[in-house]
Order: sequence, then C-alpha cells, then structure tokens
Amino acid sequence: MSAELNSFVESIRPFSESGYEGLFAPSRKGAYPVFDDKLQRWAVQQLEPRDRVAYYDQIARHLITTKCYREIPNLEAFVRRLNVCRTADFGGASGSSKAEHIFFNSKSKTHPFLSNFYPTLILFRDHQDPALLRLYPSSENAYQAHKIARILDKQKEAPELHADVSGENWDEFLEGVAEADPLKSKQLAASCIYMENSDWLAQMKYELMHEIVTEKFRLNPTLSQLLGQTGEKELIEDSSDLFWGSKNSHDPNLQKSYSLPIDMTSRNVLGRILMEVRRAL
Repeated sequence: MSAELNSFVESIRPFSESGYEGLFAPSRKGAYPVFDDKLQRWAVQQLEPRDRVAYYDQIARHLITTKCYREIPNLEAFVRRLNVCRTADFGGASGSSKAEHIFFNSKSKTHPFLSNFYPTLILFRDHQDPALLRLYPSSENAYQAHKIARILDKQKEAPELHADVSGENWDEFLEGVAEADPLKSKQLAASCIYMENSDWLAQMKYELMHEIVTEKFRLNPTLSQLLGQTGEKELIEDSSDLFWGSKNSHDPNLQKSYSLPIDMTSRNVLGRILMEVRRAL
C-alpha cells in the first residue's frame, strides 16, 4: 500500500474508537479528510466542504478505486457513518399519500432510495474472493458483479444450460462492472452474458438480491428509517422487467406470484424483497 493510501487511513484512525462520530461532522470540531494536492498527502480539516454531495462522492470513489478501505479500523462503523452523511440532505417525503401502493424507480421524486441505483456504499463479500469484504458504490453494482460470477460458475458445472458468454479477461471485466456508474454496471452485465430463464436462475437472483438489499439498509440507518416509514404500503418497482417489477398493481399475476416460491414466473421480486426487509427491521 502506498504512503498516500496509508495517510488516508491514518487521518481517520483517531475517530475509529468512537464509531467515527466526529468524522464528517459540520461543527466547530468537525473533521473532514481531504487530499492536499500541494503536499500530496491526506489531512483533516474543520472547514465544511462547499459542495458536500461532490465531496462525499469523491471520498466514496477514492475508497472504491484504491481499496484502501480494507485497512480502515472498525470498517463497518465507518461505512455506516459515511452512508448516513451522504443521505443527510435527502429531501424526499416518505409516502404520506393515501395510496395503497408506492411505485418507485431511480427517477422517483419521493422514493429513489428504494432503487438499486441509489448511491449508498454496500460492504459485501468480494465477488472474486469471498474471503474478503468489498465496497460497491450501489446495490446494483454488487448484484451485477455477483450475478455474472455465479452464472460463470454454473456454466462450468453445467454447460448444457447454454450460458452465452463472451469476453476474454473476466477478472478485468468484472472490475468494471463492480466500479462503474450503477446504470453502466447494469448495461455492461446485460451486454456480456445471457442465460436462458430457469427456476434455478430465478431463485439465485432472488437470494442474491435479498442478501444485498438487506445489507443496503443495515449499513444505512437513514435509508432503513425511510423504508420503515413506508408502513404497510405495497412497494412496486416501476419497471418493464416484470420479474423485478410491474407496471400494473392490479395485475392478477402480480398477486398470484407472491404466494408462489420464487420461479421464472414471479413478478415484482425487488418490491417483494423490500417488503420482506421492511418487516424484518
């Protein structure tokens, strides 16, 4: 690890024992790690950044691309702290409407945080080395990287499933999927690999997404609170992908699929997962 990366870890280490309570704090004793271009090292300043959104995004990007987070003491507490700070200015309402359903996607004005594209750090096992933890910029990145890895493994075990794969350097490609913009991550995954629908694929996608979405809300108390405030409303992803979402809350196939084991005919699986996570809060 380079001196630059060590200096970032050292700059936040004094805050680790307190759960990073004073880190990213807009107060007289506030502490914001910043990179000093002139001295080429990390330092901690009290001055609050003018553009906090850009600042937090820059910190998150640095962590993801350098992987220096693996040296951070009390890593989970640090991730929770940074996630809370990144969502502190979230201005959306939490569903005061009398409607029984909440339709959402990444462009929703009140519930964009329900989308997998929402920028919140996911600390999850590495898709290439399960013995390590890895930071992903969103739940979409974590899901797509792990989905591809599992399909590749399945193809090796059962070539008769006819996974259509292309590309030579999968390690490098998966790095791109893991670190890209969430939408780009989804597009990259869709462009490189395909497997015929099957009950195995549906169940794998559900179980993987459930794990990742659970971590998304566990590692961001602000989002967990917002999810809880949706009450008992039915959460439906507004998507043309009818496995993950639905376009019609009255579709009989939608309600029917809720009572079935997850298979290729299931509908609104992301909404279903979110409601399951909400009940577990």
